[in-house]
Amino acid sequence: MSPREEDVTDRVDARANPLLIGQDEAVARLESFHRSGRLPHAMILSGPRGVGKATLAFRFARWLLAQGGGGGGLFGGAEPGPGLAVDPSDPVFRRVASGGHPDLMTLERTVNDKGKLRDEIVIEDTRAVGSF
Repeated sequence: MSPREEDVTDRVDARANPLLIGQDEAVARLESFHRSGRLPHAMILSGPRGVGKATLAFRFARWLLAQGGGGGGLFGGAEPGPGLAVDPSDPVFRRVASGGHPDLMTLERTVNDKGKLRDEIVIEDTRAVGSF
């Protein structure tokens, strides 16, 4: 598998991965932000490749989106659980996993004009956020 194919596979897995290991401190902090009613407008998740940054980000996004409708999430699924857990059978989980949730936009590295995956997200790709 080429590095580019690996990266896409990792991203898809993170969207649909219900298992998060070794991120208890980060989970507790995110839950604390939410409980305080003061979510930061932006967060940077950093660390070496493979530690669960993308999995944590998608887990937090699913958890927030599942709470949107009050009493069972936006689509009537189960209430989100502790530890930012959302049941994989929940419609919110499935929509995020498929990349089809209308309230979630992800910015990802794109391919340059030479066909190689960029090392960073370029400014041109961030401009779409404004209209979202």
